[in-house]
Amino acid sequence: MKRTLQILACLLLAVFLFWGIQRLRGVESPFSRLGRRVSEAFVPHQTIWTDTPIVESIRAMQQFVTASYYEELPIVSTKDRQWPIPDDDLVIIYNVTIEAGFDLSQLAEADVTLQGDSVLTVRLPAPAILTRRCNPSDKTIFHDSNRWSQTELDQMHQQALDRVEHNARRDGLMSTALANGKQYITRLLCTFGFEPKNVIVYVSTP
Repeated sequence: MKRTLQILACLLLAVFLFWGIQRLRGVESPFSRLGRRVSEAFVPHQTIWTDTPIVESIRAMQQFVTASYYEELPIVSTKDRQWPIPDDDLVIIYNVTIEAGFDLSQLAEADVTLQGDSVLTVRLPAPAILTRRCNPSDKTIFHDSNRWSQTELDQMHQQALDRVEHNARRDGLMSTALANGKQYITRLLCTFGFEPKNVIVYVSTP
């Protein structure tokens, strides 16, 4: 009986000691230490990469074109004239190039994270139309006359850009820009020593 009471007293003392250790600020118990190590083993630790050249290298590309679309588009403007004089038509064929890609200057440090020791995750901004280009030399004018003002000519030019951009989006320019962008950024990150399978590139929802 006396032996049993001694064992119970030792157990109670051990419980109070354990409780006291848990109450001390900054002291880690063997049980909590074990739980922390198990958690670290199964939950990857994410680190925002702010002290590496990766973020700076991606930002340096700024307006990163990953897809382009080209179309020759005729725009017709007609001015009515009294019969029997025929109407006066102005026809301009515009050679328009639409470029899509990513504005990588928007990349934030929190968009590049390291999981564990080797898995790198990059969140890109949504792809967008970067340029709509039709230089003065990129158009052919038929039946020119002095009856069109500069404002009317500018309106025809804007109409050509808008219609070609619409056609480019319809034909999948943005999807191509998205797929190419993820592929190109993955290749860039592999130059830092990462394996392609350990690079995750995804795009923010517009």
